[in-house]
This record gives sequence, structure tokens and C-alpha cells, in this order.
Amino acid sequence: MEKTLHTFALEAEADDRIWQQMNVYLHLYLYDEQGVQVGMHSVQHQEGASPEHLRVESQEAVAQIKVCLYVVPRRLPDSSQVADSPPLNLTLRIFRDGKTIDTLHRRINSWGGDQLIGLAYQ
Repeated sequence: MEKTLHTFALEAEADDRIWQQMNVYLHLYLYDEQGVQVGMHSVQHQEGASPEHLRVESQEAVAQIKVCLYVVPRRLPDSSQVADSPPLNLTLRIFRDGKTIDTLHRRINSWGGDQLIGLAYQ
């Protein structure tokens, strides 16, 4: 059975606190109809930039993707008190053929960051 091919994109959106305190990396792994990895696209937030969102997309049509998100603290929070450092909010959207197919809301720990590894979509 042949799988349908699609283009995919990932987009991370967050407030300024994420971009000021964290390094954010998006990885989009591409797979063909047989499940063989045929490519990978990555984007990372550049320190000092304050984008509204971070986006990576495939130019080629593929059968499946796997998604990885890494949010890594660049520095420790200003205060050592947990109450002074509430979680940071980040929204990750997955697009197939230009339409949103999933939206994940993440609460990011100011000390430890966050990661999602190998979420698969067809």
C-alpha cells in the first residue's frame, strides 16, 4: 500500500521570556514510503534575537516525519526561588500541506528546559 506524500512544517511560538532565556532547536526528520530517512531540516533560535516564532519546513514531499524540540536554558533564572521563576510557555504547531494538524502547548521549566523526541506524523 502506497502512502500519500505531503510537505510538513514546524513552528514554535512563545513570548519574549523564552527567546531571552532559552536556546530553542527544531528538527524535522523526513521519511519515504518505506520508512527510510531521506532528509532532515533544522533551525535554532539565535541568541539575542527575539522572534515571534521559529519555523522549519520541508521543501520536498515525504510520507512521514518525526519531530524533535529541544529547549535548553542559556543561563540560570535570576532568582533561586521557584516562585520567582514560573514556567515559560511555548506552543509547537505541526503543519501538513499548509494546514495545522497538531498543536502542543508546553510549559517550560526555567532551570531544566524541555524536550520532545521522535513524535511521528503521516
